[in-house]
Amino acid sequence: MKIFVGYAKEDRDAAIEVVTFLETLGIDVWFDRKSLVAGDDWDAERLAAQQAADMIIHICSEQILSRTGVVNREIRETMRLAEDKPFGSNFVVFMRVGNVRLPSQFLRYHYIDFDGDWQQSLIAAVARRPVASSWPPRRQLRTSAILLTCWSGIQAG
Repeated sequence: MKIFVGYAKEDRDAAIEVVTFLETLGIDVWFDRKSLVAGDDWDAERLAAQQAADMIIHICSEQILSRTGVVNREIRETMRLAEDKPFGSNFVVFMRVGNVRLPSQFLRYHYIDFDGDWQQSLIAAVARRPVASSWPPRRQLRTSAILLTCWSGIQAG
């Protein structure tokens, strides 16, 4: 599974926490701070990563509502890509930081609050998303159990 994580620069710490958590579960994450190298065409690489992603997570806080520029383009591209996905495909996940009031366009997707047990909610969302359309439902359930077992082991260790 490939997951793209988008965020405003002010939310970098929350994004790093989400990326680290996903990588701990063995998930391939595209995150600009780790995925880009000097000389890369940032915009082209970002767009290619969004298009190749099985799931896109956007970290959303007050900053995202007042910003202009790339973060808005990223979210608009995600919404455009979601239009071509099968209905109910769990492709877009918004993670709300703080008590920000999310724009109405985001609210068609159930979001995760970045507090308390956000990890469990994120595991559930990731586990529902098939890696490939050929996966039978039994395989998806097994993936869910594996992710929950991994997370339980990480918490205990």
